[in-house]
Amino acid sequence: YVNNDKLIDDFKFRTATSFITVPAGTVLNVGVALANSQSVNDVLVSFPVTLEANKTYIATASGIVGNPTTPFTLILNNAAQEAAINPAKVDVAVLHGATNAPAVDVDAVFVADNVVSNLSYGQFTPYLSLNPGVYDLAIRPSGTSAVVASYRADLSGLAGGAAYVFASGLIGGTPGFGLFAALPNGTVIELPITPTTKVQIVHNSPEPTVDVYAGNVLILKDFEFRTATPFLDIPADRGFTVGVAAAGSNSVNDVIASFPVNFASGKNYTVFASGVVGNATTPFTLLVDDKAELSAAPGFTAVSIVHGSPDAPAVDIAERQAGILAANLAYGDITPYLNLAPDLYFIDVKLPGTEQIVGTFQADLSGLDGAAIHVFASGFLGNAPGFGLFAVLADGTVVELPYSPVARLQIIHNSPDPIVDVYVEDFQLLDNFEFRTATPFFYVPAESVLNVGVAPSTSQSVNDVIANFPVTFENGKTYVVVASGLVGGTPAFNLIVNDMGQERAVDPSKFELAILHGAPDAPAINVTSYLDGTPLLTNFQYGDFTPYVPFDPSVQLLDLAPSSAPNQSLGIWGGDFSGTEDLAGVVFASGLLNGDPAFDLWVALDNGFTFPLPSFCLAQVIHNSPSPTVDVYLDDNLVLDNFKYHDATNFGLFPAGQTFNLSVAPANSGSVNDAIYTLPVAGLERGKNYVIMAAGVVGSATTPFQLYVNDKGRVRAQSPTNVDLALFHGSPDAPAVDVQLPGGTVLYNDVSFGTFTDYLSVPAGSYVVQITPANDNNTIVKNYLADLSGAAGLAGTVYASGYLGGQPGFQTWVAFADGTTFPLPEVVNTNELANSLSDLSLSPNPTVDEIQVQFNLNQSEALRYAVRDNVGKLMSEGDFGTVSTGEFAQKIRVDNLPAGMYQLEIRSDAGLQTRKFVVQK
Repeated sequence: YVNNDKLIDDFKFRTATSFITVPAGTVLNVGVALANSQSVNDVLVSFPVTLEANKTYIATASGIVGNPTTPFTLILNNAAQEAAINPAKVDVAVLHGATNAPAVDVDAVFVADNVVSNLSYGQFTPYLSLNPGVYDLAIRPSGTSAVVASYRADLSGLAGGAAYVFASGLIGGTPGFGLFAALPNGTVIELPITPTTKVQIVHNSPEPTVDVYAGNVLILKDFEFRTATPFLDIPADRGFTVGVAAAGSNSVNDVIASFPVNFASGKNYTVFASGVVGNATTPFTLLVDDKAELSAAPGFTAVSIVHGSPDAPAVDIAERQAGILAANLAYGDITPYLNLAPDLYFIDVKLPGTEQIVGTFQADLSGLDGAAIHVFASGFLGNAPGFGLFAVLADGTVVELPYSPVARLQIIHNSPDPIVDVYVEDFQLLDNFEFRTATPFFYVPAESVLNVGVAPSTSQSVNDVIANFPVTFENGKTYVVVASGLVGGTPAFNLIVNDMGQERAVDPSKFELAILHGAPDAPAINVTSYLDGTPLLTNFQYGDFTPYVPFDPSVQLLDLAPSSAPNQSLGIWGGDFSGTEDLAGVVFASGLLNGDPAFDLWVALDNGFTFPLPSFCLAQVIHNSPSPTVDVYLDDNLVLDNFKYHDATNFGLFPAGQTFNLSVAPANSGSVNDAIYTLPVAGLERGKNYVIMAAGVVGSATTPFQLYVNDKGRVRAQSPTNVDLALFHGSPDAPAVDVQLPGGTVLYNDVSFGTFTDYLSVPAGSYVVQITPANDNNTIVKNYLADLSGAAGLAGTVYASGYLGGQPGFQTWVAFADGTTFPLPEVVNTNELANSLSDLSLSPNPTVDEIQVQFNLNQSEALRYAVRDNVGKLMSEGDFGTVSTGEFAQKIRVDNLPAGMYQLEIRSDAGLQTRKFVVQK
């Protein structure tokens, strides 16, 4: 009500009238009543006011009815404006109308600080003349720097206008505190809270200390190179200018480089001041990452990489073990974040697409679980300040990553000597380091000499070192260092170094092994794949270290033999490597061939785990017991199912150096529990070949069933032109025997049941052999034809089989190493030719080129002849045809025979006659 008239009806909180004309120069009673009042009589409070002519007023109803501190009142501003004085400007006055708020200062962010100073409740400012635009009004308790709240005032469309901004409401109460703007037409606009974003600024321009302005306001004073702010709350969604001036600047007018920016709400930014002022190629600029992160997921450190070195080329950034983190990173590039475990890392800066390392830097993230950081390249490669890598944390901390050239190293103890301690310089690196153990790969300093010392395990300090080795590791390389040799012996204790170590396979579908000959007394060796015979290494000497060899992750077997005797295997090592894809390791020959610890092959994996490779020997099993078909078990495993009489296996792999049982059970057995015979094997020796003969009779007291073992078996003949044969007497009722050639050359002497002979090596050919009782070579029990002409290079076992006086009958069989078995055909059972052929003579004897054969026949016979050398090899043969009764003579040419002793055989279906002769040259 004014006087008695109702001026405003239902006047709502935080609304305003337009400017209205009222009488001046007279007392006006301004009364306030509750809405829906009936007359001036309902007024609760009234204020007599006298307004001056030609002035413009804003009357603000404020305060709280009944409150003695801030009672309800009218605040009159007699300098109000309905328009801006300058039509290109916007004029704004500010009223403090929040009853319980303290005196405040107000900043126009990025425009001016302290646009309002120490404004108390009930006070208002003169009009401020502002450029149309977006303003953020930051409210601070008077005299403090902490912003309580910031409100956005969009004045961009109000050129020529005026506004009255008033604080309203209660701090901590209802209605809540806010800023509102009343326009001359009575429109009241609530100013929204200023949208903000998080922005961090990093000074990475290799320039002196600078001042940084946002708009007109100095926000960073004396901002030093390689320092950073924490993430700051910066008004978002409005454009302003970031300016950089030399340190000590007086105002924004001193800015030497400026950049318009507009940060979007909902994002986080890291801004790198980079480049060189005045440089045309890499001018001063702002590198902006609008995907900055303030933190990482628990258990990780988020790392983004920034190339900020102006004169550095594009580079690859690699972690020593993880590989490439960023490829072909050029100046100004910023990578997305990588989630890394909070651990110790070594970062290699490389020329793109190469392994050439420019520099290596240590990044210790072990204390940064959950943190997000930028790693930025800084400085000049060829000038000062020098190149380096730095990390900036979310709180603004900048840490230099130290230049740290390093190598990766694994140490293997392969010297057959006591436990040792290992020192690097004065530091004890390894305590009680045992033979055939290894360290995992670890980092060691590179590019400087390190003294590696070996001391007894009881050492107290580096002063106890007994052998010292100065080494210099190359940055970026991976080493396997093997302690080898003999302390005080030959070869001497030494470190064998492989500078091409691997911690994983190059081909992830393979497993890869480097091979070391580390057995001090072993000769040069050949290494062959047992499975396919592929030569892997030839003349491999002690101390030799191979590059890594890729293998399929399957069964792999290595056959080792001396290079000087490639047919004399030292043993077979290997196993099933299924599931080892992407693994790498070292196979090292270890121990002594002729001493203790014994020679063996061991493997060291990248994690330091070592183990002996399983070793094997070769064994052949022959069934020579006149019994039914059987099953054969190795421990609980059925290895031969329905193994028949006279059958043989090839030479297969048997575990070496292990205790196991070989058991024989009837065919179709259910398990090893059905075995009728078990042979405990205490441990077969690798490098040996075994022939295991099942012989004897189940239930016999004199020749019981058992397995007989020849530990001198041969897989092949020692000469590629010969055949090597051992004899086994396996006929249960036969006495001891000799085996001879016709004419009396004894091949196997005095062989009794259950015994193996040594191998006899004869040239490949066709032979007739005779079995006689031991020590009675004139009584021929059996004659057999052994046609070995196609068996050059083979080895086998000849075995007597069956019964002389029962069934199955006596036979002589041969089993070759490949498992082939066959009976030798019997030539004759008796020698009746001796009754019909007489007066056999050869002349001249000795002879040079031919010999005349003469004899008498008392009945017609079909006769053949053969010439054999002194070991029974067939040299020539022919046919006399059917010879009539009476005297016979015929010449045979022998001029193609070398000088030596020979035997002529005359054979018919009735028997055999022989005579010896000599050829001279």
